[in-house]
Formats: sequence, C-alpha cells, structure tokens
Amino acid sequence: MDKLSTAFPSLSADLIDGLNQLTRLDLVKQLEEAIVIDVTFDNSADAGYISLKAGRKLNVVEQNIIRSHHGATLSVPCQHCAMLDIDNFGRVTGIEVLGPPAALKADLRARARS
Repeated sequence: MDKLSTAFPSLSADLIDGLNQLTRLDLVKQLEEAIVIDVTFDNSADAGYISLKAGRKLNVVEQNIIRSHHGATLSVPCQHCAMLDIDNFGRVTGIEVLGPPAALKADLRARARS
C-alpha cells in the first residue's frame, strides 16, 4: 500500500491546493497521510475511484454502535474533476475522478484491480 502522494502525486498536490482554497485544513492533513488501499477504473464511465485507509481509527462505540457510513461528498476545486467521499466521522475514505487526463487515466488503469 502506497501513500496517495506517492501513487498519484499530481492528483494529491492538486487536491491539497483545492482544499487549501476551501480552508479545509483538516482534510489536507488527512490527504497528506492517506494510504491507497484499492483503485478501480470504469472505462465506460471514464471514471476512477481511489479507496483510502481512513486516518483515525474508531473507538469501540464508534465501530460497533454508531458504525461508519458515507457522510458527504465534497467537490474540490482543482484541475482534475475530483470529489472526496467523507464518512460520518469526517474521515476521507475515497476519491472519485471523472474524465481524468491521459496521464492520470493511465496511472489509474495501471493500479486498478482487474
């Protein structure tokens, strides 16, 4: 498992710049530390999805009673058409990229599971 900044450096830098514009420093910190756990690419939709390991571990109550689920999707102003999925605990869990540029598309396809 690679860090997002290692696996997708241009996307990572672009997202961090966009989040800084939105003053979402909490999410910037998470992306700086994010670990890629899975990548998928849908050719028919021309879209990729990068699943990330959530930064903060949940405590017993959060894990077993409240449970993690999708909380919000945040569109980030950047060169890539990218959106962050955030769970109900404010942790970034994934990145969706629509119509990625050729270089990023090649990287997504190369890392995507078959």
